[in-house]
Amino acid sequence: EYEAIEHDWARVRTWLERQDMREWSPRPYRRFLAAKTLGSFRYVTQLDPIEHIAFAGLMHSVGVELESFRVTRRRRVVFSWRFSPNADGSMYDPKTGWVQFNERCLEQASARNTSHVVVADIADFFPHLYLHPVERALARCTATSEQAYCVLRILKGWNALVSYGIPIGPPSGRII
Repeated sequence: EYEAIEHDWARVRTWLERQDMREWSPRPYRRFLAAKTLGSFRYVTQLDPIEHIAFAGLMHSVGVELESFRVTRRRRVVFSWRFSPNADGSMYDPKTGWVQFNERCLEQASARNTSHVVVADIADFFPHLYLHPVERALARCTATSEQAYCVLRILKGWNALVSYGIPIGPPSGRII
């Protein structure tokens, strides 16, 4: 599907630019079971590619504002998905992530003569995150309430209008 979109990108882009995201209706998606480790399964959702691109555009338009409300990089506390768009279409700083997080953890553990490490598994965090705090944070961080409204409208559409759960997979939504 993405190859077809890329093949006719000029027309698709023109069509997307004409859309009023305040009126966007959720597009069909596919939901199915995917294998996890050790014989377990989880539900996964494959988004409509056009809607995924529209959502990426929305997130790109609010990314700088969302990043400005996060803990600064200088504090070396938050390492995940730091918004830093590039001309190649990537949205996040490739020099800030898992490796830097681990290095910082080792640095702090060594400096404090730490004897224990706690590990937390947040695998079910995102599907159960309530949208109300997300909505308030988006409203506080974005220049217009319309931007927050459009992002929330798509998120709610993906959740069949229930008020919890944000997508894990789309890179564009990771800053949320």
